[in-house]
Amino acid sequence: MKINFNISLRNTKGGVVSYFLSQKNPLSFIAHRLRWYLYPYLGRVGYVSRRPEHLDIEKVSACQLKCVMCFQVTGHELKHGFMKREVFERLVDEATNIGVYSIRL
Repeated sequence: MKINFNISLRNTKGGVVSYFLSQKNPLSFIAHRLRWYLYPYLGRVGYVSRRPEHLDIEKVSACQLKCVMCFQVTGHELKHGFMKREVFERLVDEATNIGVYSIRL
């Protein structure tokens, strides 16, 4: 899996071009971006992808803030703590094996 540490460059016009050119397979990147923008609309008509396009991983659930939009303060008794390294590695490996395009930590 290729990890791009220059992700913040995408906020500028030149950054988008340099990010696009840095991709190993630019056509795959274009297809990913099209799916990223179209899937929310396709979901409204019943289309569901075979795999997620993107995966968000929350390694820590130890926040003490009480944000109203956060699922951790809805009154459910959730176990707070840190994700074990083995679980994290398994998630990344499984996501890579099924072809998830991007993972955000």
